Amino acid sequence: MPNRPTTNTDTIFVFNDDNIIGDISITSTNLEDLYNELEVSYANNLLRDQIDYYRDSVPVGDRNTGEFPNQLTMRTDLCNNNIHAGRVGLMELYQSRADKVVTLTADYSALQVEVGDVISLTNSVYGFVDKPFRVSRVKETESEDGGLAAEITGIEYDSAVYT
Repeated sequence: MPNRPTTNTDTIFVFNDDNIIGDISITSTNLEDLYNELEVSYANNLLRDQIDYYRDSVPVGDRNTGEFPNQLTMRTDLCNNNIHAGRVGLMELYQSRADKVVTLTADYSALQVEVGDVISLTNSVYGFVDKPFRVSRVKETESEDGGLAAEITGIEYDSAVYT
């Protein structure tokens, strides 16, 4: 699934007590790891494909208390104008500010999940009811009983990243 917002027609894999076979680990992004400035280099088609830059930043009012400047620097080889370069860069910038990262081990049925998919997680311990996460890593593992399992890592999903 491409990096885009989900719609009502998208199939979201549901994780709950029926298919989670291991612990659930929830971590937060460290304050010093949050990007708040952006510089995207791209080959500008208006300048005969010379390297140009798109720059932007998270408004100061939207930053956390004590957050120091931290620039995300990207190069987009397939963008040739500031609109596309800016859109790609801003999506990366705002996705990097997601606060929750979840890692869980699920049964073999989760092996169909791919990086980029949006999954939902229901878990009473963490108070999640159909909480959406975008999958950032899928790793095939062996379960305790010798069967196949999937270790899934997901980043908190926020549809506002795409607007």
